[in-house]
Amino acid sequence: MNQRIGILIGRLSHKRKNVIDTSITSHCFPNRKTYFRRYLQPSKKSFVKKKLIDDLSVLILLKTTNQFKMKNLRLLSFVAAAAVSTFAMSCGSKPAEEVEETMTEVVEVAPVMEVSNTVVDIAIGSPDHTTLVAAVQAAGLVETLMGEGPFTVFAPTNAAFAALPAGTVEGLLKPEAKADLTSILTYHVVAGNVMSGDLSDGQMVTTLNGKQLKVTIKDGKVMIGGATVTAADLAGSNGVVHVIDKVLLP
Repeated sequence: MNQRIGILIGRLSHKRKNVIDTSITSHCFPNRKTYFRRYLQPSKKSFVKKKLIDDLSVLILLKTTNQFKMKNLRLLSFVAAAAVSTFAMSCGSKPAEEVEETMTEVVEVAPVMEVSNTVVDIAIGSPDHTTLVAAVQAAGLVETLMGEGPFTVFAPTNAAFAALPAGTVEGLLKPEAKADLTSILTYHVVAGNVMSGDLSDGQMVTTLNGKQLKVTIKDGKVMIGGATVTAADLAGSNGVVHVIDKVLLP
């Protein structure tokens, strides 16, 4: 289009009235005979000039219109790109928020479970007191000794039960011997939380059986009813356990 405008301006400013550059005429009017017949006759010079001005005006208008359209297209492209970018950012951030909310809902604080540590649990946790635990279960004293207490338990070891006459333990674990077994076991339990430092030589302590046990302290050894305390002050949540090496019989 710039080339055509230049050609028209050249035609207007050309000093020669009857001579037109053949390159110009061949460019704009391929049929040169038609061009000379229509525009170069002497009687129609004013008409030729007016025609060139009109053509020039049309070309300038077309160029201006095309430039305006190009500017509008660039502006529309920029606006469209900005809109797409904004939409992509908004869509990209939403799933992150949803994931964060989902994670917040899933995470829960596990309740803190209290670990039971009664005098019965202490006996159950000892590999040297499996016979005592079996006897307590057979006598139905598990629930009692897991209660509030407090209880002081003198706990015979497996070796202490094994030292009893043959068949004694087996006989006591039978259902028909439950009363006798209960009497023996409660003879090993004292009400209260009695630590080894609370005992004194010659002291008498009353058991849950109703009978008493004598405390003997000699040469640093603590004895209860003739049995030696081999491990003392095993504290639990509802009392204390003292390990002894002999089964106490009422």
